[in-house]
Amino acid sequence: MKLTCLVGNSYISLISKANKTLGLDLRLYSTQRIQDHPEILDEALRSCGESDLIFIHRSTDPFWDEIEPKLKDLREHIPLVCLGYDSAYWLLSTARAEVVVTANTYLTYAGEDNVRNMLLYLCRELLGMDVQCEPPRPMPWEGAYHPDAPNYFKNINEYLKWYEPGDGPTVGILISR
Repeated sequence: MKLTCLVGNSYISLISKANKTLGLDLRLYSTQRIQDHPEILDEALRSCGESDLIFIHRSTDPFWDEIEPKLKDLREHIPLVCLGYDSAYWLLSTARAEVVVTANTYLTYAGEDNVRNMLLYLCRELLGMDVQCEPPRPMPWEGAYHPDAPNYFKNINEYLKWYEPGDGPTVGILISR
């Protein structure tokens, strides 16, 4: 199964990691890279035309004015899911509204598991593949995280109870969700 994704840089590594256990023939194109290197656009469109499924997270970049009519032609025979920060972009999708909303929920909740399950969900719903997927699982908006911990911590007291730091310095790093 070939999947072509045109998404922002922030989604590239997440989708790539999520696909590692799925083994889809995945082609990822960064919308920022396309904007900076317009010659990549033809390659991305060729890949879309050869795909079984197209997934897009549309941005406001000007190249979309050029690409959108071509995608409208492709979506006549290739399922397309288009998300974006503006829900008006979702109208480019060929999937039922319920499928698009669910895909957006997976992506909004974020995390490798949610993205993997989104890909499985789209394969099941749009390509009729016999695959199982978990429903979207909310991720916390805030908390303390440690890579060795079994879960996240809702507050610093929970974290310090688990971590039990010694007398040396402790470093905390703020990261986005």
